[in-house]
Amino acid sequence: TGGRVLAVTEAVATDWRDTPPYTFRELTYRLRGTGDHAGEAIDVWVKNEHHVVWRDGAVVATSPDVIALLDRDTNRPLTTLGEVTPGRGVVVFAMPALDPVWRSPAGRALLGPRHFGFDFDGVDLA
Repeated sequence: TGGRVLAVTEAVATDWRDTPPYTFRELTYRLRGTGDHAGEAIDVWVKNEHHVVWRDGAVVATSPDVIALLDRDTNRPLTTLGEVTPGRGVVVFAMPALDPVWRSPAGRALLGPRHFGFDFDGVDLA
């Protein structure tokens, strides 16, 4: 599948932003690298799903590729419903979108970073 671990981390904080009229959760996870990733600052932006990952301020993954946060000890996926709490071990994982249509201009327009108001293009994991 081309999936890979982007970072092994520990959660530091979650910055919540609830802005009407959007009814889903919007937040940014602040994570600190551990082990081989010690010293790295990892941020993950969420608007109901994981859409952008930064490592030390550089974009390293974006939707429409798949981004998942996993429990470091069990590899169980963590939801955006408050499971990423300070002190929790988190693995940041990403894999290329399986359907090539997501790499088309229409796919990127639908789920790329610019769709969410960011001023940068998506990063290809493939």
